[in-house]
Amino acid sequence: KAAVLDRAQGHCEWCGVDLALVKRYAIHHHIGIHTFRVADDAHTPDNLSVICQSCHAKHHGLGTMPPKEVMSHA
Repeated sequence: KAAVLDRAQGHCEWCGVDLALVKRYAIHHHIGIHTFRVADDAHTPDNLSVICQSCHAKHHGLGTMPPKEVMSHA
């Protein structure tokens, strides 16, 4: 996750919003964990994006994100 957060440089990798301006963000898996034989294989930087709550909710067709998928700013 650290490499992906570093790559994003504080911005949503989909819409570009400054993550300091949003309440929450997510580390999104492009290919779902359930499709991998070994779950850890899903956590490679090329399979992850840092995205804002809005982009994540839109992608999944949700009004809000489930708490387990959300990371609050520290």
